[in-house]
Amino acid sequence: MPCDYAYFAQSAIDHCLAQPYTDSRFGGTPGVLLAKTGKDLYRNGSPEVMTDTTVDSFSAKLDGKFEVANRNMSWEVGFTKGEAFSINTTFDINRERWVTAMDVGINPNTGEIDCKMNYVAGYLGITYSSLQNPYWSPTSGYQPQGFGSAGLPGDCSPYNPLGYNPGQTEAMDYILVPQVRRSENNQTIHFASLSGSLYTLPAGDVQFSVGVEQREETLQFWSDAAQNMKLTRSSVQPNNEAGYETDEQYIELSIPVVDESMGLTFGGYGIKELRVDFAQREIDNTFSGEYTVRSENLYWQISDDLALRGGTQNAVRTPGLDDVFGPQATTYQRANDPCDYRYIDSGIYPTVRRANCEAEPWWFENWDSQIVNRTEEGVSGGNPNLLNELGDTTTIGVIFTPDYEFIPGTLSLAFDVVTIDVVDVVQSFSVSQNMAGCYDYVDKPAKFCDTFTRVLTLEGQPEGKYRLGDVNSFSFGPNNVGVRNFETHIITADHSMDTKWGELSTRFRGYHQQIFESAPTGNPDDLEDFTGDYSEPEWLYDITIGLSRDKHAIYYQVDGRSGGYIEKFQNMEDQADKYIGLNGQPIVEWDGYWTDAVSYGYTPSDNMAIAVNLTNPFDLDGDEDRFPIERNLRLSQTLSVGFRYSF
Repeated sequence: MPCDYAYFAQSAIDHCLAQPYTDSRFGGTPGVLLAKTGKDLYRNGSPEVMTDTTVDSFSAKLDGKFEVANRNMSWEVGFTKGEAFSINTTFDINRERWVTAMDVGINPNTGEIDCKMNYVAGYLGITYSSLQNPYWSPTSGYQPQGFGSAGLPGDCSPYNPLGYNPGQTEAMDYILVPQVRRSENNQTIHFASLSGSLYTLPAGDVQFSVGVEQREETLQFWSDAAQNMKLTRSSVQPNNEAGYETDEQYIELSIPVVDESMGLTFGGYGIKELRVDFAQREIDNTFSGEYTVRSENLYWQISDDLALRGGTQNAVRTPGLDDVFGPQATTYQRANDPCDYRYIDSGIYPTVRRANCEAEPWWFENWDSQIVNRTEEGVSGGNPNLLNELGDTTTIGVIFTPDYEFIPGTLSLAFDVVTIDVVDVVQSFSVSQNMAGCYDYVDKPAKFCDTFTRVLTLEGQPEGKYRLGDVNSFSFGPNNVGVRNFETHIITADHSMDTKWGELSTRFRGYHQQIFESAPTGNPDDLEDFTGDYSEPEWLYDITIGLSRDKHAIYYQVDGRSGGYIEKFQNMEDQADKYIGLNGQPIVEWDGYWTDAVSYGYTPSDNMAIAVNLTNPFDLDGDEDRFPIERNLRLSQTLSVGFRYSF
C-alpha cells in the first residue's frame, strides 16, 4: 500500500515515510507490504456453500411364479434408472473487484474515501491484468484476467483491508460473486433372476438363486464460467464426463443340514436347525477388470431363544467414478511440512521423521517451510491409476430372543464380532498427509514422496519466491494408501409391543470399535492402532423409535458418536499445547455429539408406498451446546420424498 493510503492513520503514514518498503515486483512504489486474507469478506469467516441435490429414481420389473417337477420357482426381470443432479453455489472473491475496491483515495466530489474507479478519469483503461497497472508484474505470481469484471464507475464500494473488519456489507456485495457448479450422476441397472427349490434333503429343500445384472454409470461435471476465466480465486476446473459399465453373474445356495425333526436336541438345547449358505459373484468392470467374490455363512439354532451365526466373505470394491475420473484442477494449498521446525518432532514415528528430514541436503536445524504459512500451486482430482480395494471379512455372533412373561411384546438381542482386513485402501490424502506418509517411514514410500517436489536449486526459480527445500508443486487426490485391519463389536436390541396407539418399536445399534490398524506403506509391520482417534471413535450408535398403525408409520432416529483424540499420536512431551480450545486452554480431545431425523411412511395398499424423511428436524446450526464448539460443525437440513408402486 502506498504511504498516502487513504485508510492509513497519520501515525501509519509517518512510519511508512520513515521506513518505506519498495519492491520491483510491485512497481517500485514506496509503501507498506500488506499480507491480507479475505476472511472478513465472508459472513462466517469462510465461503458459504449451498448445495441443492435432486435424486430421481424409476424402477420397473416383471415377476412371476411357475412349477418344474413339482418344485416352486419364481422369476423377475426389470430395470432401475436413477439420477442425482446437484447444484453447488458458493460466493468467491472476484480478484479484479477486490483489488479495485482496495485501490482507494479521497473522492473530490464527496470528500469521502471511495474507489478510485468511481472518480478517476480513464481508470478503467488500467485493468488489473494490464502492464500499466502498478500492482501487476510478470514475476508477481498473481496475474488474474479481469476482462472488465470490475464494472462501471459508480459500481465499486471501497473495502478497508487493514485488520479484521467484518460487516463491510456494501464491499462484500461488490467483491463477492456467485459461483455455480453442477454435477449429474446417472445409473442404469438391468437385472434378471431365477430362484426356487433345487433339491430335497432330509432337513429340507435346498434353495437357490441365480441371476445377472448389468450396470452403467456416468458422471458429468460442469464448472463455473467465472472460475474458468480466472475472475475469482478459485482454480480453473474443466468440465468432465466419464463412466464405466459392470456385468455380473451370481449364484446363491442355502443348504439345510439339520432340522428339529431329526431329534438332535436334549432338554430343548442342541441342534434345532443348522443351515449353510454359499454365494459367488463374477464381476467384469470396464475400468477395473474381472474378479470373483465369495461368501460362506453358517446359522445354528441352539434352542428356541438362542442361535449362533458366522461366516467369511471376500470382497472387491471398484473405486467410484469421481475418484477415478474427477477433473484435474489447479488448487492452492497450505501444508504441515514434516521437516518444518514446528512439525519435525511430530507424526506417528517422530524419530524416523527427523532422521529422514536431516538426511535432506537442504535441511538445517530450525528450518522453516514456506508452504506452512502461504499457499502453493498444485493440482487435485481423480486418479486413473487406482487399484481395486480387496477385503476379507469374518463374522461370528449370537442371537438371544427371550420369551419371558415379564417382558411385554417381543425382544431380540444380538452380539456380533466383525473383523475386516483390507489392502489397497482407496482414500483421498491431503498434501499434509502425503508429506507425512513420505517422511514418517524408513523406506519413504514413492506413492507419497512422488506427489510433491521441492526446490533443490534456486537457478531458474522466480527471484525471491523460494528457498532451498520449499515445496514448489504437488498433486493430491484418491490413492491406494495401504492396508487396514478392523475389528468391531456390534450390539443390536430390537423391541416391539402393541399399544392402544399402534405398534411401538424401538431399535438400538451400537458399534464398539476394538481395532483400527492402518499402515499407509502397505507393510503389515507398520500397522498402528488408531482406535480412539476422533476420526476412528470407539463408539457409533443409532436409536430408532417408531409407531405404526394401520397404513401409517412415524419414526424418530438418533445417530451419535463418542469423542476422541484430536491427534492420537501427539507428542505430549514437546507439544502438549499443540491444540488450544476456545477457552485458551490446551485440549487433546473433542467431545462426541448426536444428530436426529424424523420420517413418515404411508402404505395405502400392498403395491404402493410413500416415504418422507427430514434430517435435522429442529434446524440446528451446529453451535448448540450438544456439539463440540471447537469442531465448528455446520449442519444442513435435507427433505427427501420417495414413492413406490408395484404393478
